[in-house]
Amino acid sequence: MADRGVGGSLVTVCDASRPDAKLMEELHKVQPWKSSPRYFRNVKVSALAALQMLNHAKRGRPNVARTGPLSAVSSSLNPGSGEPQHENWFEVLGLLLGHFRENELIVNSAFALPVDASEVECSMNEASQMYMLNYLQYHQRASAPVRPQEGVDEEGGGELGPRAEAECCVGWYHSHPGYTCFLSGTDVATQRIGQAVQDPWVAIVIDPVRTMATGKLDMRAFRTFPERFVGEQCDQGEDGTVKLAAVGTGSVAQTDVEDAEEHPATPASRVREYGAHACCYYELPIALVCSRADDAQLNGLRARSLSKVLSTDSSLTSHQARAQQIHQITSFLKANTVERLRKNTVDGVLSSQRSGLCRSGEDNGVGSAETQLTDLQQMNSLMKSLVQEAATSWAINTVKDSVFKMC
Repeated sequence: MADRGVGGSLVTVCDASRPDAKLMEELHKVQPWKSSPRYFRNVKVSALAALQMLNHAKRGRPNVARTGPLSAVSSSLNPGSGEPQHENWFEVLGLLLGHFRENELIVNSAFALPVDASEVECSMNEASQMYMLNYLQYHQRASAPVRPQEGVDEEGGGELGPRAEAECCVGWYHSHPGYTCFLSGTDVATQRIGQAVQDPWVAIVIDPVRTMATGKLDMRAFRTFPERFVGEQCDQGEDGTVKLAAVGTGSVAQTDVEDAEEHPATPASRVREYGAHACCYYELPIALVCSRADDAQLNGLRARSLSKVLSTDSSLTSHQARAQQIHQITSFLKANTVERLRKNTVDGVLSSQRSGLCRSGEDNGVGSAETQLTDLQQMNSLMKSLVQEAATSWAINTVKDSVFKMC
C-alpha cells in the first residue's frame, strides 16, 4: 500500500536474503550514515518477516480466548451510558534480523520478545533481555554452518559469498493497535539509542487493527535524525503553533498534543501524520520481497485459503473497528457543536455589553475558526475512508454473490 509506506505488490527476487559480508564490513569501517542522516533510503522486508510481525501483532487482540480468532476491537455500545465498550489491545515488540547494503536495509525475518505491555506502551524486562541474548546466540549457532557445498546458489543464480554468519540484528518492531504508524517520544528515544549503539538500525511500526479493517498491510519504517540535525529541520518548518498531534486514542494522543509545543514551527499537516516528534525522524519506503521458493509457497497458501476468502464477509470482521471510528466522528461533531454554541453565547453577551467592540470580537475568533476548519478536514478525510471501505466491501460481496449464483 503505497500511501502507508508499503509497496503495492510483492516482488520476487533471487538475492534479497543473500548478505554481502565484504560490503557490510567496508561500510562499517566508513560508516557513511553518520555523515549523511538520510543515508538509508529504503527497506526491503521479506514476506516471511512481514507475516511474522503481523501474526505477532495480532496476538495483542483483546479477549482472544473468549471471543475467538476472528474477534476485533469491541465497540459495542454500553446500554447504560451510551459509551463504547473499548476492550483494549496491547502493544507487542520484537527484533528484526537481516543485513544491509548501500542505501538500503534488508529484513529477512523477525522474532518476538516477551515484554511488559499495555495499550500504549511496551518495555523490556530482565527476562526479555535474557531471551533476546539466548535467541541471538541460537540464531548464530544454527545459521553459521549453512553454505552451499560447491559455492553455487540452489536456484542457479551463481556463486555465493559468506551467508548467514553476516546476518545480524538490523532493528526492532512494535505495534500501534488502532492509532496509526508513527514514532512517539519514547519510540524516538529508543530508536536513537539503537542507532548510537548498533547502527544500522531501523524501527518498523505495524497497525494490526487497521490492517484487519482494510485488508491492506499497514506498516511503516523509520530512522531518527541526530539531535543537531533535528534543530535545523524544525527551523525550516512553516510558521504557526501546532495544537493537535497525530490521530490517536487514549493517552498517546494527549501526550503528543502536550509535547507538540516543543516544536511550534513544525507544519501541522506533518504533525498530524507523523506525531508531535515529526521533525525527529524520517520515513523509509518499504518494499515487500520474496524468493522463488517463497513465491511458490504463497501461491499454495492462496489456493488453500480461496474457499475461506469466498465464504467470509470482510464487513463482518471489521464492523467493530468501523463502529469505533464512527463513534469518534460523532463525538467530535458533538463537541464541536457545543463549543460553537458556547462561543456564540459568550460573543453575544460581550457584544451586548460592549457594542463598540463587536468587530474586534469577530476578529478574535479567526484562529479558532482556522483550527476548527483543520479538524473538520481531518474528520472529512476519515469519513471518506470509511465510505471507500464500505463501497469496496459491497462490491466484493456483489461479485461473490454473482459467482455463487452462476455456480
